[in-house]
Amino acid sequence: MYIIAIAWTFVVLLMAAAEAMETSVVGGVLTFILYCALPLGLFLYIFGTPQRRRNKTNADKAVLTQHLEAAQTAEHLTTESDLGSRPAGADERAEGADPTQR
Repeated sequence: MYIIAIAWTFVVLLMAAAEAMETSVVGGVLTFILYCALPLGLFLYIFGTPQRRRNKTNADKAVLTQHLEAAQTAEHLTTESDLGSRPAGADERAEGADPTQR
């Protein structure tokens, strides 16, 4: 895709140089802008959309994976730290709550 953009820029640059030498520099600049910059920008934007979409999807997947791994790590650490530290129901007895009231 970029080879097309480079070739088109070269062709229009030559056209703009010829226009600038024959008539005026303003005509050469306008030729470059109207025949190269605007259409080429639109072309690159349209044909770059699928790649931008893939990049965004990959970034979203990476963030989701990172959050899932962090959640699993936090759950694993919480589970390991709670094992064997207190007997079952110790939280209710420690707070003075009646374990029969559930």
